Amino acid sequence: MRRPCFRPMLAVSLVVAVLGSLPAAAEEVEKRFRIGVSLGQHNSRDTLQSDAANVLTVVDENDEWVTEYWDPRNDNAALGQLQMRVANRLSVTGQYAVNRFFLVEASLGYQRGDVGHVEMQAQFDQVQIDPAERFKYVAYSLMAGEMQSVPMQVSGIIRFRPKAAFNPYLGIGGGYTVVGFEPSADLDQISSIMSSLSGTQTLLQDYLNVAPIIPTAYEGMSGARVEAPSYLEWHVIGGFEYSVKRKWSVYADLRYESANRKFFIGFNDSSSLGISVPARQATVGDPVVTAQYGPWYIPQGGLVDGGVLVNPVSFYDSGQIVEAMPGLCGTLPATNPVPVPTSACVFLLNGEMDDYNAQYADVDGFVPVSPDGVADPGLYYVKGGSLKYGGATLQIGFRYTF
Repeated sequence: MRRPCFRPMLAVSLVVAVLGSLPAAAEEVEKRFRIGVSLGQHNSRDTLQSDAANVLTVVDENDEWVTEYWDPRNDNAALGQLQMRVANRLSVTGQYAVNRFFLVEASLGYQRGDVGHVEMQAQFDQVQIDPAERFKYVAYSLMAGEMQSVPMQVSGIIRFRPKAAFNPYLGIGGGYTVVGFEPSADLDQISSIMSSLSGTQTLLQDYLNVAPIIPTAYEGMSGARVEAPSYLEWHVIGGFEYSVKRKWSVYADLRYESANRKFFIGFNDSSSLGISVPARQATVGDPVVTAQYGPWYIPQGGLVDGGVLVNPVSFYDSGQIVEAMPGLCGTLPATNPVPVPTSACVFLLNGEMDDYNAQYADVDGFVPVSPDGVADPGLYYVKGGSLKYGGATLQIGFRYTF
């Protein structure tokens, strides 16, 4: 479910416009305590971009082109990214004014936000691939889960116009943030399925060879691993305060935070399932060129239900061409009841079923096909990695001076 999005920039603009028309005088704060409440948003800004469009270009010692290694995934996923989504933050602050210019502030906050999207791509066994396309990976995405944080900060703040109704301020400080993470149902499901399967890391060949090399030895897989440690941070502050009446003021500030730890999500004892081709140029013989890249192959079962096997338009039986009845593999034609061998069936993707059903809707005896809910074997990638906690927090609120 999508949560309502609080828009601090719009709120700040409205507050400034309204307050600018109100007469007010600054409250004397020296040797006094103040308490405040604010609402805002934290944006970590760090992202993990998709590797789907990556190309490794190989050149010789004279910088002449030799070959290329293409990441085979669907480029439509190249616009996707894994990130900590913007999180709403509620904060309570307490201040003590050492003098009219310098204050010490302690704050306690609470924020929550989603982490995603995790990119998964698969090219299923038996899928029919147009030679012009070369690959036929299907992109899927899932939310990783929800992150909850409790930031605790201590700051020193300098005010520049302590007697004016409008007074800007700057600050610096540090703190500690307690982090909790709740994985999504989709992540739990993929992790559970993955840990029950076996597979192998393939070896991607250059662009002239579409199919990767698949070893015949398979190994057991492990599921997702998430690390969401609590962390220390330091921050800088820039903002302003406006007095609206005696003892009351509103404020808005922007805080940039830098954290000493990172969030991590990985799969199968690595940061990702499958090894991505790097987006760069390298010379023949460079370790980057000779390294192993490619998808992970799962020969039995799979991570996702990709489609079903359906009859071909026709097939050979004892040297004769036999027309096949459209529908699930093995469906018998009305005029020539010869079952279609599984080896001749065509893999129909779930996303192609609506067009397929519409195409054959008028055929007598046709039964529309639908997803069977069975995970399918094939070549898989699942993208993971590390994300920085730090970022910018914009918040507005009010303060009361005792």
